Amino acid sequence: MAQQQLIRTEAGAGHALQVNGRAVTAAHEQVVAIIRSRLGQNHADYLARPAPEADGAVRWSTHLAGTVRAAGELGADERDKLQRTAERLAGDIRGLAAQMQGEGPATQMVGQMLERAAQVPSGDWLYSVGGKPVTVMWGHAGSALAAAALPPWAQALLAQRPLARPSPGPALRVRGLQQSKVAG
Repeated sequence: MAQQQLIRTEAGAGHALQVNGRAVTAAHEQVVAIIRSRLGQNHADYLARPAPEADGAVRWSTHLAGTVRAAGELGADERDKLQRTAERLAGDIRGLAAQMQGEGPATQMVGQMLERAAQVPSGDWLYSVGGKPVTVMWGHAGSALAAAALPPWAQALLAQRPLARPSPGPALRVRGLQQSKVAG
């Protein structure tokens, strides 16, 4: 099936979310097959196909036919309709994720994959392809969300490690003065 290119996102556009050390986008075929079997083809078509490149960028494409337009290029009514449909599709995927996580250990990991697949960082990542919503950057988070998605042991490690050393200068002296006034 021929693929239509949507966009090439740079490596820093977002952080790929993982389940058991594997990027959710690397499981595109499995994720889409599960969504298709449980929710239908329209839901499966919502997730663009990622193609990682050596430099960390990702080329996103879809098998859908029709004119490709970024949601931001659409008129207000058409954009609102597309966004409402996209929100419904993503909500259904999140609902399926919650259902599968609650079914027991056998489907818990699949539920986690679907839950992370439904996450998209802030930005203009929605496209209309022949009038259907298709999202890129699914399975990604911005840096703050990515840290929250880390396992607890990794979050604890990050919390222990200072991200930057304070530089000696007026800020330290002021803080020191404030502390001495409070203590005195």
